[in-house]
Amino acid sequence: MPSTLKSDIIMKATAIASAALFSAILLCYVPSWRNGFVYDDHRLILQQVAPASIGDYVQVFAEPNYPDLPYYRPVTRLTFLIQKAIHGDNPVPYHLFNMILAGLAGSLVFLLLNGPPFRVNRPAAFLAALLFSIHPVTSSCVYPAAGRETLLAAVLMLAALWGHLRAGTAWRAVTLVCVVLALFAKEQAVVLPLVLAIADVLGLSAHPPGRSVREWLVRYVPMAAAVAAYLAIRHALFSGVLPLGIAMAEHPLKPIWSYAYALQVTFAPFLHLVYEPPVSVWLDPVRLGSGLAAGAALLWATLRSPAGWKAAVFWVAWFVIAQLPSANLLHQETEFDERYVFVGMLAAPALAAMLLQGWWSIAGARRAGIACGAVGVAVLAGISLERSGDFRDDLA
Repeated sequence: MPSTLKSDIIMKATAIASAALFSAILLCYVPSWRNGFVYDDHRLILQQVAPASIGDYVQVFAEPNYPDLPYYRPVTRLTFLIQKAIHGDNPVPYHLFNMILAGLAGSLVFLLLNGPPFRVNRPAAFLAALLFSIHPVTSSCVYPAAGRETLLAAVLMLAALWGHLRAGTAWRAVTLVCVVLALFAKEQAVVLPLVLAIADVLGLSAHPPGRSVREWLVRYVPMAAAVAAYLAIRHALFSGVLPLGIAMAEHPLKPIWSYAYALQVTFAPFLHLVYEPPVSVWLDPVRLGSGLAAGAALLWATLRSPAGWKAAVFWVAWFVIAQLPSANLLHQETEFDERYVFVGMLAAPALAAMLLQGWWSIAGARRAGIACGAVGVAVLAGISLERSGDFRDDLA
């Protein structure tokens, strides 16, 4: 078969799989159409005045999200205001937008895992992306309209990583644009340049800079400038008004609890929504033990498989670094919530996909892996569908 024809067939198969994945994710979140506005939706949407001029839209970049909290997310807020100007306070389009973001996040995960450098085959990448996209943690970002702040930032972070792993000036420009937009979508993206640098250190990008100081500067000086500009704006908005303290100095175990919470809700989520719980509410020895054991076993098995240790190390680093902004290193309004885990949680299905890829040539292991993935999808989708009613309205 000619190489060009083979390439076309592969591209078409990948496109079909991506479209099928996108459709399955949207189908899972159709119940959100019945939901109204809850909690932060009131402040971000209902209490806002629809912009009347271009100046009103530009003004968003000079204001915090809330006057009394240190959140600066103008890109996300801009999407709410654009929708407010188009269709007012009808909740359905806001939920539809979130569903589309969830579908995009899942499709990007599929393309990331299926493409270089991970090269996970389509079935394994498809299962991993679906597990990530319909997980109850993800549903906590999709069902409330305000969950968009996490969803949009995650989509931009994934797009930045996808571009970074490819060669060429155009992809470098795409990466930089996505990094900037992600920064101004949610604070969590401030760690994104570090994640990309680790990919370069591990040699996972198409043309890693290696020992070339010039190439490192070309790649990361623009990102550093964007981060500096973002931090300068935050400082101007919040300095002296809403000081941030070091939480670790007072509660050194809080960061450890943050990672323990992330493992617990990733591998053993609650059936019903447990919203912004303190340690005394979320800590479950059986669930936490299961999460720690599952995470350790998955990492151990992946490192021993033919999947490649560099990719495994990268996804562990992704988990650790993505959690840092909400790991209670600094004082934060809410100490624990599932939406903080959403981005870092990707490490678990990514490692599982790599493990399945490594076992693919063993028929029994392949069938067992696919069966486990299918059961996981059914269970997680069931929990997410069950939770849709928890976001129906403020009373629910």
